[in-house]
Amino acid sequence: MQNKIQKQNGFTIVELLIAGVILSVGILAWAKTLDSSIKGRAISNAITTASEIAMAEFENTALLIYEGKDPSTISDPVPNSTIANGVTFTIERDIYDGKRPSDISPIHLIRIQISWNHYGNKSFSFERIVSGGKS
Repeated sequence: MQNKIQKQNGFTIVELLIAGVILSVGILAWAKTLDSSIKGRAISNAITTASEIAMAEFENTALLIYEGKDPSTISDPVPNSTIANGVTFTIERDIYDGKRPSDISPIHLIRIQISWNHYGNKSFSFERIVSGGKS
């Protein structure tokens, strides 16, 4: 009698289960990386938008000072808010007068504080010195 060895075609159930587990781990790792990438992009977009809002506030405030508006009437007693890309940004503007001799244009320190709550509380402030206007 001859012993016949039969060839197996295909995969066993154990091999398929191991391949499925390896594939699942790979897909989960990819999904986590994608989630981190999306979160990072959203944070980056919020920082860019906050910077643009703050720069616009600087330009508007400096223009009012250059036009001679009294800085004490420009400062906001209450923070104002704006919504951009679904995120609420809170803007606080302060203007500090510098003391200079009367024959030199007055200087003013403009401070813009901007904050938002998107993937955690974030805030930063900008400062700029401008001269001109009324003291």
